Amino acid sequence: MKIITWNINRFDGVWDWYEKKKDKDTEYRRNMAEEIIGYLVKLISNEDDVAVLQEFPYYEYNGSIQWGCDEYSNWTSLFEKNNLTVIEPYKKGLNVTVAVVPKQKSVWKKTDGDDCKTSFKDGYLNKYIELLKDFRILGIHLPSSSVLLPLLHGMGEADRPDLILGDFNSGDYVIKNRWDEERECERQQYRKLINVYGYTDISGGGVTNHITGSSIDHFLIKNTVLFRLNIKSVFIDDNKTLSTLSDHYPIIVELEKKF
Repeated sequence: MKIITWNINRFDGVWDWYEKKKDKDTEYRRNMAEEIIGYLVKLISNEDDVAVLQEFPYYEYNGSIQWGCDEYSNWTSLFEKNNLTVIEPYKKGLNVTVAVVPKQKSVWKKTDGDDCKTSFKDGYLNKYIELLKDFRILGIHLPSSSVLLPLLHGMGEADRPDLILGDFNSGDYVIKNRWDEERECERQQYRKLINVYGYTDISGGGVTNHITGSSIDHFLIKNTVLFRLNIKSVFIDDNKTLSTLSDHYPIIVELEKKF
């Protein structure tokens, strides 16, 4: 099975929509979307393949959120035309975290929060998606890994997600020529997530396609699950051909169940 995590930046390429307070024009974004879909089509073909995408646009953004537009359906229809299905979270927002699976066949099912016992406060419901197969996946896009700590603290070891992947907006890294209390706090929170709750990050410390080059995209596997898996490959695709598609690079992991 191939499991992918990728922040696609609202199909805005490397454009900083947050700073600019608006998206790029529709034609540009459609071209970006088609490039991204074309890339994913080559990877998602088997019934157990899945891609978790962060910053999938649900509403239009042009200085303010345009709640009444057809933003989401316009993008999902492009995926459907290419035989991919987008699974959305329960709560909506400007951006959502979604799962993309083969249209005709997929073994992955979205849970309602109770199956994995992983429920965030309402404000985060559009930033994560839970999937259940042989393993429980929690795909996330969070302001900080510290958000996960109270969630995991309140769960038994057996109930915690087997895989946690996505954009954590934190990690055990130092930005070159930069050191501040905020980053040190984030490092400590991320280390606690890994060490206290028993996860191994197999992402390899890849950096984003951003000017600061931060290591915030991660792929965590619960230590008690690792022995059941054969990790066939871990690939951060930082090929130059992808450098215009998003300010993040995809992490592609191929796993095989031992038993």
